[in-house]
Amino acid sequence: MTLDPDRRDAIRALAVEHADPSPARPRALRGRLGFAAAGLAVAALAAGAVLIVTTSLPVAPEAAPAPVPSQSASSMGPQGEALSGDSAASGTSSSAATESALGLLGSWTLTDAPSADSETVRIDAQTITVQRDCGQIFWQFAAAGGLLAVSGAGGDQACFLTDDLQPLNPDTSWGETLRGYRAVEGGWELLDGAGTVAGRLSAPTEGTASSIPSDETPGSRLDDPAPLGPGWSPASHEDLLGTWAVEGGSGDDRATVTFRDDDYLVDDCHSANHPEPPAGKGVAWTGDGTLFLAPLLPSDSGLCSPSLAFDPASIRSIAIADGILVAFDAAGVELARLERVGS
Repeated sequence: MTLDPDRRDAIRALAVEHADPSPARPRALRGRLGFAAAGLAVAALAAGAVLIVTTSLPVAPEAAPAPVPSQSASSMGPQGEALSGDSAASGTSSSAATESALGLLGSWTLTDAPSADSETVRIDAQTITVQRDCGQIFWQFAAAGGLLAVSGAGGDQACFLTDDLQPLNPDTSWGETLRGYRAVEGGWELLDGAGTVAGRLSAPTEGTASSIPSDETPGSRLDDPAPLGPGWSPASHEDLLGTWAVEGGSGDDRATVTFRDDDYLVDDCHSANHPEPPAGKGVAWTGDGTLFLAPLLPSDSGLCSPSLAFDPASIRSIAIADGILVAFDAAGVELARLERVGS
């Protein structure tokens, strides 16, 4: 579902309007870094899912004349000049001030979500999981500022394959339509791209976040990013649309990332080794340069070239200067500079 800028801003506004200043957080759960068993991978791939089993091999970055230096967005300006402590601290984020997405973590009673085909939902550091008669169905997600980006349906083999390994193609549309959230009395509401309630979360069925060690509580993936430093201009949603490559490269075989209105596609040696997602579907993203969100999906990290030198899911804010995109992670550390190579 395409989410136009007016709808996206409306979802942020709804989240702010309904924010509860001090609700208790449900329990934080350990996130999944990939499929726990081969059966899950087979099931997800057979259904045309985006997820691919990870390996432990390093990724070779795309060659460039000079590496982009790591800089803090809050301490460096657009020309790389150092900023004083007072100047650096003056940067502010324009993302919606809403209840932290960390409050979504836990196991909940799910209502008003008939297409989810489940009475419960569990949200952990990276996945939204529902329980169906066949077993579990889950989606990878990222959330902050009242916005949600959801992709990569997977789950138990029995939900995706028959006993003789024929595809079942379960309905995974519910998770894929989620685009926002807001805190309400007693829980949360999940919203679709039109800002309509797609599910209500209430009565968490497992402990509280306070009982979980701090190192098990995800931070950067569910918190607002560090604000862009003074002098940086955030890219608009429209600025990001198109095909981009790391600045300074050359040749026709450069790795690229193409941002479409609500999803993105990476074209590199890894994507060339795997079939296209169904109907050309890419990985979901939402937001703009002030707050960029994309779920972290397991991927083939084998050594090959050309390979994109960064994971788009690590981007949390993006500045634009002279037509160049400058991508930063959640802490404000510069990840890459991108130049446009296609519309």
